[in-house]
Amino acid sequence: MPFVLLLGCVAALGSSSCSEAPSEPLPMRIVRDAGPQIFDAGPTIRDAGFPDASQLDASPPDTGSRDAGPRCSRPTANGGCACASTAPLPGPYQQDNCPDPRDLCVPWDDLSGRIGVLEPFQRCARPCQVDADCEAQELCAVSSAPEGSGAHRLCMDRRASVDSLCSNTRAVARETVLADAPPQAPGVRIGCEEGLECVLNVREDLHVDEGACLVRCLSDAECGGATPYCNPNLLPAADGRTGVCSQARRPRGSVCGTMIDGQLGITNQCDTSAATPPATVCVGVQGLFDGEQGICMTSCASDMECPTESGRAGVCNLFGATLGLCVDSCSNNPDDCDGPGTDGVGRVCMDYLGDGNGNTIGLCMDRKAPSIRPARLDSFGMVTDMGDNCFDAGGSDRFLQCPEASSCVIVDFNAGIGLCLFGCADGLPEGNLTCEQQLGAGATCVSVLAGPQASGFCADP
Repeated sequence: MPFVLLLGCVAALGSSSCSEAPSEPLPMRIVRDAGPQIFDAGPTIRDAGFPDASQLDASPPDTGSRDAGPRCSRPTANGGCACASTAPLPGPYQQDNCPDPRDLCVPWDDLSGRIGVLEPFQRCARPCQVDADCEAQELCAVSSAPEGSGAHRLCMDRRASVDSLCSNTRAVARETVLADAPPQAPGVRIGCEEGLECVLNVREDLHVDEGACLVRCLSDAECGGATPYCNPNLLPAADGRTGVCSQARRPRGSVCGTMIDGQLGITNQCDTSAATPPATVCVGVQGLFDGEQGICMTSCASDMECPTESGRAGVCNLFGATLGLCVDSCSNNPDDCDGPGTDGVGRVCMDYLGDGNGNTIGLCMDRKAPSIRPARLDSFGMVTDMGDNCFDAGGSDRFLQCPEASSCVIVDFNAGIGLCLFGCADGLPEGNLTCEQQLGAGATCVSVLAGPQASGFCADP
């Protein structure tokens, strides 16, 4: 059974056509052909979205006493000072032509490793050990410069937490050195909290001196707290530390990308270990999530490229001549996605429309806690209690919060209305048994429609 059910009409997330029931059991408009569709078959972690820069833009320009010191021969648009570094990577960096003897010249363009920088991006920066080493209103925070460079801790405007944007200089739009990457934090220097590192070049939409506050790793032993899993091959790194301490291992079918406003989503990316195919990426789903979240999907050309995930062998479903995606060929009648899931609260079968021909992408996805209250049906298939709404048309993962063995059934996509219902095999002896296991003795499996579109759901005794 696909993800979307219209009570009185069944649709595979917007692709099926069907007839009206004699009476409409819910006082709401039934919408067809409005479900989400896959719109991006090949994103990378750089597709995961970026934080709202509006709050960052409000920070004032540098007006500290540093600007009143020795004259800078190469002032920048924001009042800082450009310089010419003579120190090769990884340092230690020198004062070079920085006018203030307390400053070092840091080559952020070289540190980033970014290809395509149109001109050197090297800026004077104030090293520090404690806040007292900095000007008033500044904080001592971790930068992108490595240990031993003399610039690992610099005077910043504020500190950021894990997976948040960091910015090593006060670059503004007029200082853009990459045509397609203006600063996301113009005029603001954002360092990282202790224990984190401002990792550059994690996404192409960031400025050359901007990155994410992360913990790079080689194994889970180096991780902990909210990011206990070392996603081993997420970043390029000359020192071999290519892993990032992440929220969890996210295999095929997991929700990925930005989960909280202000975070970049680097710690919530698809798994890069040997257990997950390298063609597994975070894919946006139009209408289901906002632009910063997606689902881990694996591209393929044959079933051999779809390994088993959580006990279920994958199948390569071809969409046209060039695109194939690994699917789980799962069902909601009853739901047959077993296993505890990444978060330990079970898994659920979700179907998504893959193309205009109605081909669907069935994936076993992790359920989310806390569980919400399911809807209830009577023996005629009429809704007696809508329970908690499980669908947000604005984009959220509430559709994964239905309790174990139930799934979110969309009644009105545009209005954002969904019901948690227990699916069953209507017309088969085991259908009623399934319902009694979920709702108690006397529960029955009722059909919404007859014929090939019949879908069974459990009704109260």
